[in-house]
Amino acid sequence: MQAAGQQFVEQGTGGQIITISSMIGERGFAQRAPYCASKAAVNNLTRVFATELAEHDVHVNALALGFVRTEITDQTQEAAGYTDADVRDRTPLDRFGTIEEIANCVSFLAAGDHYMTGEVIRADGGWLADVWGPDAEVD
Repeated sequence: MQAAGQQFVEQGTGGQIITISSMIGERGFAQRAPYCASKAAVNNLTRVFATELAEHDVHVNALALGFVRTEITDQTQEAAGYTDADVRDRTPLDRFGTIEEIANCVSFLAAGDHYMTGEVIRADGGWLADVWGPDAEVD
């Protein structure tokens, strides 16, 4: 992020820096302290660099992913012992995200046709929007 920012400043043309984060950077998950902490750091560094680079018209935003089907998530899922049904049941969109959907989000941010900097945009299928989860009983 720092090197990209310096390059954009030297070029004098502005630009877009997009960091990839996780919904886990906004919520703690048991047995995942290092990952949670590192993604929270990405989110805050995104905000710091956004404020530092704004005067040079460099936008810095993060994309915080939910569950997206990849080889890595398959390995993580197996090691952690949760099922596809567990993810679908907890995700309001009732499915994993796709690599193509994430690419579309990145393309939107990279195009620069927006008035955003320092934002952490969630692409998590509604996971964090559903505060209590699908099984909560609210009186």
